[in-house]
Amino acid sequence: MDFILRPLVFGKSSGYSKNNDVEFIKKLPVSIRRWFLAEYLCIMLCGIAFLVAGVLLYFEGDI
Repeated sequence: MDFILRPLVFGKSSGYSKNNDVEFIKKLPVSIRRWFLAEYLCIMLCGIAFLVAGVLLYFEGDI
């Protein structure tokens, strides 16, 4: 995932590749890049929801 998301989201080359990942990702069709961004956003939202649920369970305690 680092090969795709790091160049797409942050504009930096992946640490696992010696090639120019940013240029490769920019050459992909927009529809493919949108799906990768949607996947990234879903992962971030799920992670935030998981953290919020953990904090709420910690402070509530009786569930």
